[in-house]
Amino acid sequence: MNKFKKLFHIFALTLIVTTLTLFTPVTVHTVEQERNIRFGFPLPFISMNSSYDMVEMKNGPVAYHLKYPRQQPSYVIWENFWVSFLTWFIAVSLMFLSFN
Repeated sequence: MNKFKKLFHIFALTLIVTTLTLFTPVTVHTVEQERNIRFGFPLPFISMNSSYDMVEMKNGPVAYHLKYPRQQPSYVIWENFWVSFLTWFIAVSLMFLSFN
């Protein structure tokens, strides 16, 4: 496989893995945490304010999922996104190198 094709595969797989980390649920224990819910791994790069839901936390912690980011006030922390992407890129590259 030529180098360009291999690099494209690594880039595509890295983008998929970085995007999939957004769908990991985040558990919130307090109302203060509900104001700043962060999604993404290894560095959270989407921040969402879900305090508008008025969810009562009498029964314990609430798990949030990133389903509709436009529904809640949210924003992207681009620096964290690029660091997370670079981290996954290095990890996937090392995985590809170990199989060759």
